[in-house]
Amino acid sequence: MARKIDRWLPVEEISEQSARERSVISRQTPLNYLHVWWSRKPLTASRAATLLTLVPEDADEDKLARILGLHSKDAWKFSPLRERRLREQLREWFREATGSERPLVVDPMAGGGSIPFEALRLGCRVIAGEYNPVAWLILKATLEYPVEHRGELLERMREFFTEVRRELERRVSEFYPHTDRFDNIWVKWIECPSCGLRVPCTPNWWLLRKQGKPEESYVILPDVPEDGNEVELDVVKYSEVKDEFDPTREGTVSRGVVTCPRCGAKIRRKQVHSLFRRQFEGEPPGDRPFVRAYLAAVVEGSGRGKEFRTVTGRDLEYFERAREALFERWEELVAEDLIPTEEIPEGEKTREPRLRGINRFYKLFNERQLLAHAELLSVIRELSESLDEEHLEPLTVYAMIAFDKIINYNTICSRWHYGRGSVVGIFDQHAYSWSWDYGEMNVLAKDGGWNWAAPNVLKAYEEMVKLLRGVEERPEVILGDARELPALLDEEPDAIVVDPPYYGSIQHSELSDFFYVWLKRSPVAEVLPEGFLEELTPKEGEVVANPARQEDPDEEYERLLRESFEAMREALSEDGRLTVMFTHRQLRAWDTLVRTLRDAGFQVNAAWPVWTESQWSLHQREKAAVRYTLVLACEPREGDGEEAWWSEVRDEVRERVEEAVERAERQGLEGVDKLVVAYGAALSAHTGYERVLDEETGEEVEPERVLDEARRVVADLELEELEAGGLDEEGRFYVLYRAFYGYPSKSGAPDWDEVRRLGLVLGVDPDDLGYVERYRGRAYLRSFEDREKEELSPDGSSVDALHLALHRLDEGREAVQEVVKEADGVVELARALAAVARRRYGDPEDYPRELRRVMSLLSALGESPPGQRTLDEY
Repeated sequence: MARKIDRWLPVEEISEQSARERSVISRQTPLNYLHVWWSRKPLTASRAATLLTLVPEDADEDKLARILGLHSKDAWKFSPLRERRLREQLREWFREATGSERPLVVDPMAGGGSIPFEALRLGCRVIAGEYNPVAWLILKATLEYPVEHRGELLERMREFFTEVRRELERRVSEFYPHTDRFDNIWVKWIECPSCGLRVPCTPNWWLLRKQGKPEESYVILPDVPEDGNEVELDVVKYSEVKDEFDPTREGTVSRGVVTCPRCGAKIRRKQVHSLFRRQFEGEPPGDRPFVRAYLAAVVEGSGRGKEFRTVTGRDLEYFERAREALFERWEELVAEDLIPTEEIPEGEKTREPRLRGINRFYKLFNERQLLAHAELLSVIRELSESLDEEHLEPLTVYAMIAFDKIINYNTICSRWHYGRGSVVGIFDQHAYSWSWDYGEMNVLAKDGGWNWAAPNVLKAYEEMVKLLRGVEERPEVILGDARELPALLDEEPDAIVVDPPYYGSIQHSELSDFFYVWLKRSPVAEVLPEGFLEELTPKEGEVVANPARQEDPDEEYERLLRESFEAMREALSEDGRLTVMFTHRQLRAWDTLVRTLRDAGFQVNAAWPVWTESQWSLHQREKAAVRYTLVLACEPREGDGEEAWWSEVRDEVRERVEEAVERAERQGLEGVDKLVVAYGAALSAHTGYERVLDEETGEEVEPERVLDEARRVVADLELEELEAGGLDEEGRFYVLYRAFYGYPSKSGAPDWDEVRRLGLVLGVDPDDLGYVERYRGRAYLRSFEDREKEELSPDGSSVDALHLALHRLDEGREAVQEVVKEADGVVELARALAAVARRRYGDPEDYPRELRRVMSLLSALGESPPGQRTLDEY
């Protein structure tokens, strides 16, 4: 039976809501602040993908929009199971489409849990699987415990967390001066090879930078000695020194090169790495392989009451006390297995710390951070021994989740963000990011440390319980390889909704090792031993491209992904459906994803783009390179081994693309959205066969060629609508780029390969066009403002001539008319761009500068822009 997702998905509404989930911290879902997990999908998009997979094609769209929460300010907060009529409607649709009022939904790569969480909220039975034990633990905390224990666990959790805080305070209070202090800010130093100065390494000296408010901004003022090797650091308000000190220009680091502020020596990047490696050499207690840094500033208070002050000798005494305590107790702490001594493995995302000598996990912390974490772990261990059997597992898991929140923000790579005035987690950029400064958390602070992490976990749990009200079926969370899915299940799923990893963009196992090495030392490993049997997280079966450990990463990734899809195909029921959510920006994602799906026995029925980045606020006109989540609706292909000739399939592709474009336009989709829908239609024809062969060569037709045909069809339809079919090849390319991608910035421009393929179907190669700039894998189309008038000629293409005319507009009508007489296609191109302006931007006040100039050009030539009524028509 056809499903709704094959024909309809409210792209704009889902995109807007998904972006809202990520744009403001106060709006974020409880899943997002429970525990960090990389590439967690928005709840709204996950609900839409799941719901529309499970309902019949003729399901009422207004009712579906209600169930999706699109009537609400924040759709994810709406729980359809709490309305009786919606519950009944869901069951009726599910029964019609799947034969069950409570269909089984499986996500074998569940990660952060968004898809199974929303499947539960639709009344489905749910199985969530994960290969990574850290993600598996997060899933249990996200799905199992809130449904099984409901609100009654909250009070037990509060009591346990309070006990932890009291015992932690007893053990480590001697290492912190008082609990009003929120953070310490450290700046790392290296010894200048020329003069011996301990050079503070920092790109700038800002502590808090408030634009236009120097009296509320703070800076660190360095005092470099003539004699001696210690730099003194003072904290002052920027307003006091702004006339004689530039905190931005006075920094000592630029592009990895450190400049000594005393002798002026340039310490190149490789030597900087070498100097840091010396600091981390050896092993305690004989050696002291920890970061060397200046305690540069103290932050007291929090929120608007936050203040910065200069470090005192007493501040340093407390740190030194902790430092000495760590080394005195080192052998005892290691013997009690409270220190993560495992080596950080060579990997794709571990290069930065290893390059500087941080080769073991404990070296990611300074001495006080490490001691405080070891003591906190010890406290959780000891107090968990008195917990009753019923609550032992959830309470220790949530306690360790709070522990993980602390260590994420309390490392020597947790940089200080002077724009926000706060510490940023170590995985802010999906890697073990290096930072020149770092924030150290006071684990006993009133609004920080355990007193921040534990309430956040309590809040996340309480909100998840509220969102899951009405859920009757207890979910199942399994630890296992997606490639072994049939063996892991006792029942065939009605639907598999999955968000697989994309190539090597995120190395989940490498990153999660950071948490794993602590979790395996905790009571969690005793109550859930199956997840913590190895030294580090398993990596052999991880679906990822990792050049650090694979000979051919792309081939290995595609093999693992294909085998995973094959297992899903085998596991599905006869009428089961597969929906894939896949976030990417690069063109090759289409080719890989579709080829692996086809080879695994699936047919693609439709494709939908969901824009999940906060750039949605810029509207679709500038979202050219914003990463979108591709939603692919798939079903098992009927029959085996069926082949077809490309000439026959091509006709089918063109027919389906034309139908899909018409359907997309009825839904109000334009630009890239329409292209994606067209791709899905083209692939539905292609993947209906196991193989499509070229008559002339006998070779298999790959998805890339099918997508080219879709581009060709969409291009023809667009050019016809814009009345631009008579332009030269470059003119048609220019118009279509602006129609699909608008006027993005260089960093926001679309993927180069995607634009190149569009150009090639039009007969032009962007590599040969002087106004197409390749920028970091993107294709930036230069406007007339980006080009000098002297480089343009009316004898060139219609694009060159138009840009010249736009430049000469300031010289008057005659100058413009001179260009128009000498060149072909200027007016036609200008009229086509005017049509793009009206359709894409609507309000003339929103037109980019070039399009406003085009309107002026047409006016100067006495032309009425397309769609504008003449005087007689008025």
